[in-house]
Amino acid sequence: MQKLILKDKTEIDIISHYGTTFVVQVDKFAKLDTIIPKFTEENTKLITIKNDDGTVNVITDLVLDFFNTVITRDNNGDIVSAVVSIALKEVDKIAKLESRLNTLSDAMATDMDNEEAKNEQN
Repeated sequence: MQKLILKDKTEIDIISHYGTTFVVQVDKFAKLDTIIPKFTEENTKLITIKNDDGTVNVITDLVLDFFNTVITRDNNGDIVSAVVSIALKEVDKIAKLESRLNTLSDAMATDMDNEEAKNEQN
């Protein structure tokens, strides 16, 4: 079975994937509550797909777009299975650039604050 491996090394078995949409079989509905929160922006910056034949694909800079759950019930109304489609999308290039600029700006501000603190001590 193919595996989806998130940045934090969480491994999720996937039935298939189409581009950046992944299909996951959920045996217990409660498992959905543990899977979806894993798809944070930080955790989807680096995703590895390990195929059945051992090949590995890496996808970067994705965010959760949406997820869709299809529930199958038996004649008694009991849930038999649930399949979840998890759709990710690429981070907008402008948003990616803004994020990098903000990180750089924060680092420069920290350096300037540290330099000012050193000057005040002298």
